[in-house]
Amino acid sequence: MSEREPISISDDDEDDEVLKGLHTVNTRFQERLLEAQNDALQKQVASDLDKAQKSSSEQKQLPESTADKAIEIQRLQQLIAKEEQDVAALQEEWQDWQLKRQMEAQITLMTPEERARRVEQEAAAAAAAAAAAAAATGDDSGYARTSHHPLELTPADLDSIFDYLFEIGGAPPPTNVADLGGEQTTDMFGGLMEQLGIKEKLTHHPDILAQHQFSHLHFTKTETRLVEDDIDHQQHHQDEDDGNQDQDQDQSQAQQEDRGVDHTYRYCSLVGTLFDQPFSVSFHVNVATLTLCHMKYEVPMELLVNSGQLLSRIQYEDNLLMFFRLLQHYGRLESTKRNTFAYLQSHYQNTDVIVTQNQDDPNCLRFDTKWDDIQLTLTWTYKSSDDIPHDQVDVNICEQLLPQVNLMAEASEWRSSKFDTMMNQISVKFEALAKTHGVLSATQMMVGVLLQEPQLIRQQQLEEEEKLQQLQQQRQQEQQRKEEQQQQQQHDEELPQQQHHQEEEQQQQQQQEEEPQQQQQQEEEPQQQQQQQQEEEPQQQQQQQDEDDQQQ
Repeated sequence: MSEREPISISDDDEDDEVLKGLHTVNTRFQERLLEAQNDALQKQVASDLDKAQKSSSEQKQLPESTADKAIEIQRLQQLIAKEEQDVAALQEEWQDWQLKRQMEAQITLMTPEERARRVEQEAAAAAAAAAAAAAATGDDSGYARTSHHPLELTPADLDSIFDYLFEIGGAPPPTNVADLGGEQTTDMFGGLMEQLGIKEKLTHHPDILAQHQFSHLHFTKTETRLVEDDIDHQQHHQDEDDGNQDQDQDQSQAQQEDRGVDHTYRYCSLVGTLFDQPFSVSFHVNVATLTLCHMKYEVPMELLVNSGQLLSRIQYEDNLLMFFRLLQHYGRLESTKRNTFAYLQSHYQNTDVIVTQNQDDPNCLRFDTKWDDIQLTLTWTYKSSDDIPHDQVDVNICEQLLPQVNLMAEASEWRSSKFDTMMNQISVKFEALAKTHGVLSATQMMVGVLLQEPQLIRQQQLEEEEKLQQLQQQRQQEQQRKEEQQQQQQHDEELPQQQHHQEEEQQQQQQQEEEPQQQQQQEEEPQQQQQQQQEEEPQQQQQQQDEDDQQQ
């Protein structure tokens, strides 16, 4: 065998060519990328130049002469001076606004006495400034003081004026809305309310009347006064510590820190009715922090029994809004209960069903009759949820107190033993009917079924029998009508057939009658022909003779 050259997988020349190809491709890519960047840069520069040329063409050309340059410089200096004046005015206005904000912040932290003194000082300073301005202008009419410099009152100023009026009055504000025209009010405001008729305008305002009609909330007595001592504050915390010993330690520490600190509170008291349910609530408002605390209330005993836990939580949180929401919800339910009971009593007034309401328990309504020993008792109570999450009290306060209406039946021993199954199912049936038809309709249905008088039942049966008889008579009449209609239809269908038969019979009779006549005619025809021939022969002979004679 001859020696063969070793076979190599790749040759060096081929590798060099591949590397050269890759190098050229990368180089071309980089070149193209640079070209694209340069093109984009040139386009950007060109667009910037175009914009610069356009802006320069729009701008005013600079003056070439020295005089024109001086005029332009003077104009620019005037513009700069005007802008500096505007900036200075804005800075001064900002400083005035900042000072005013600081003054308002200081006023909110002042006591009513300090606010009153500050108002007096400001009024004296304003009067002195107005007098100086009047002396400078020589105008004593006071018009310049009020027209060119009007007095601007902020909410803080109005609060200060309001507190100052109570301070200079020397007496607390009226405790009742009806006492707005009393001696104290007249002494404080000089009979201003009586002269302007503020009381009448307030009580007869359409918005106030609409709110009373919508919410059924009427305030019969209101009271407000400033409490500067710390006795009520300490007493409130002592009551909370005595009644809530197992509460959080953070709250007890905060209460201990609050003790001994002099706070100023505004005591407020509201007394009125909501859906004819009396109530009274009192609370304190911290003048410095504008927070509500020390809330106390008086509500009907039924509401305390039904929702004592909710009320205690509302009092603990000092939540006045939730108090009125719960009170309105309970008042609406009580109004619905009273209207339902009153309607049932009036509905069965002239019947044999006796409806009585127990005075000791106004939540029960009893139905019975003279002839039956079954008694029905409608109970209307309330169910309050015990396990209420703390974060759901504000939102679902009305869902935590729900009405619980039930109908129970009572009967004698023999009756209850005889109808034991039925008596046990009355409550279940009533609950099902109340969910679908409502409490009023469900009660009427159950009373009508269980306590209806036998004569009425017999009368209903007779009426039903009469209705059945009438229905049967109507059905018989309808059947007779249908039969008559069928007979008429059959008669109408048979009538043309009978007429056709009669016509055929008549035709047959006519044919039978015509046959002998035809026979006679057939028999007479040859005789008549012979006679005619006999009669015609002499005539023909005569004619021939005549013709012969003529020919001759």
